[in-house]
Amino acid sequence: MEVPVQIKHETVARTTASPGTNSPPSSPAPSLPLPPVSPVPDSDSSIYTTCESSEAQRLERYSHMMDYVAELCDRQHRLFVYMISFVNDRGRLIRFERAGASMSVEFDYALHPEIIGKFLYRLAQQDRAGRGYDPTVTPASEADAKLFRRLHTRYVPDSADANRAVLPSDPVERREFLIGKPMSASRALYGRGTKVYTAYDIATGKIVVIKDSWRPSSNKIRSEYDTYVLLNSAERPAGQPLLIPTLLGGGDVIWNGVVQDTPTSAGQDSDRLLTARTHVRLVLKEVCRPLEDFTNSLELVVAVLCAIDAHSVAWLSARILHRDVSTGNILILDEDPEGPPNPQTAKSLLANWDLARTQEELENPACSHNARSGTWPFISARLQHTGPEQRHELADDLESFVHVLNYCALRHLPNELSEDGDHLVASFIARVYDRVRCSSSDGLYRGSIEKLQLLVNNKPFVELRPREQQPLQSLLDALSELCYRHYHHIQFPLPQPPNPIVEKMSVHRGRFSHMHISDVVAAAKPEQHAIETVAVATTRSLPPPDPSKSPLNSHDAIAWAFLHTLEPPTSNHPAYGLGWPAADKLKRV
Repeated sequence: MEVPVQIKHETVARTTASPGTNSPPSSPAPSLPLPPVSPVPDSDSSIYTTCESSEAQRLERYSHMMDYVAELCDRQHRLFVYMISFVNDRGRLIRFERAGASMSVEFDYALHPEIIGKFLYRLAQQDRAGRGYDPTVTPASEADAKLFRRLHTRYVPDSADANRAVLPSDPVERREFLIGKPMSASRALYGRGTKVYTAYDIATGKIVVIKDSWRPSSNKIRSEYDTYVLLNSAERPAGQPLLIPTLLGGGDVIWNGVVQDTPTSAGQDSDRLLTARTHVRLVLKEVCRPLEDFTNSLELVVAVLCAIDAHSVAWLSARILHRDVSTGNILILDEDPEGPPNPQTAKSLLANWDLARTQEELENPACSHNARSGTWPFISARLQHTGPEQRHELADDLESFVHVLNYCALRHLPNELSEDGDHLVASFIARVYDRVRCSSSDGLYRGSIEKLQLLVNNKPFVELRPREQQPLQSLLDALSELCYRHYHHIQFPLPQPPNPIVEKMSVHRGRFSHMHISDVVAAAKPEQHAIETVAVATTRSLPPPDPSKSPLNSHDAIAWAFLHTLEPPTSNHPAYGLGWPAADKLKRV
């Protein structure tokens, strides 16, 4: 089927609200103007200037306000939200949107009650769009709502069946979709505000996925849509798959010929302007499940390996680096969505390329950004302990894959910390992965020192139980060794301060032969990479440090570590002869 480059959406949602008129009625101008408004960046928590006892109280009140507004934006289709804030006898008029908050000057509402009266009168004269609701989303009819509720019985035969991704030559057309509750939604008020929906294409009768988000409005930052187009247009060897979601269409959201953006970010009364954002939607083909819904350790390993393969193809064919490898961006795609999950046939897709950059962009200081890119727990320890002068490199993304695997094993598989309950696991994750501290010397945010120490000293993040019977443990040990050698070569300095009986299953031999990690690896013999996948080196004598010899300079070593664990090349490999547990994932209540 022909798919569009850009879909000018009017997405239909199920809701009980009634639609408003297309244009607001005219209203008489008040005799006195409302207080002047200036933008406040999302990093500024000093909303109140009087009647406050401490900075902590200001932060707490601001946090509560953001929670209320975030709840509205999470449950409704909103472009912005108005709020009136009262502190003792003082008031402010505030407008929240994805770029940040803008607010009026402080006023005494007891002496000037007409300010609130005029504001509420003007607000009442607005249509739904003027009150902050997204005009491209309208309530569904009862017939459409009834159809949407029946879609689960028609999912498989009516799933999108496009056999190719969108191309720049495809025509532009308008599509309408039925959507319900989002499959996933960002709880953050500011930023991209990503929501993902399962949607029904009214024109084709197919099931698709719609990703709704707010991208930065900057010519220096390429949109995720354009990144998908670059990836799909790159030349690859014949038969080499690209395991990413299939882009069917999308683009910036347009209403009445105008692109939806965050208008208050252009305010002129502040020397710290908000980051402007543009509303964007992508239409994707595959309906997947999250990585953390894996059924057992075998499916987890295969899913991460597929994501590494996609990452490798993107880097080698298009020189594009993902820069946000995380549990949320690896999606498991079942061969038969109607049946139970099957680790023997499932694969994964590497999704959410909105932070991706080309090699040329990474090397160009004009395209760099002061903030770190990625999901905090999975950002490499090197990036978490350096400033913006450290460029995001391939090795940082490959280290993120290691953290993804360790994180999932910690949370969902039997290990030494989970034996005494969940509290030790939660404490370790909070201490090692979630820890954020602000440096007193430069004001930059830093990660956990313990995380860096584990990598530099070749210490395991997780010890599975029973250790000697887990093929995954040999892979975790091999990846720990690769990270140890990587940090040795780059010379990164450390900062100062009983055996259960389980069912086993084997791996289908040769099922990974379709993967093309790189031409060099594909042509090499497995024995050439065996040294990189030894669990613990028999000797600790390492060659002199040489950044060019880091095992994370390419996908080769990490990919072979996965492949050798799944299909051990020799009887000397730690995973040789071990079967994969069929049901080793912990059941959470």
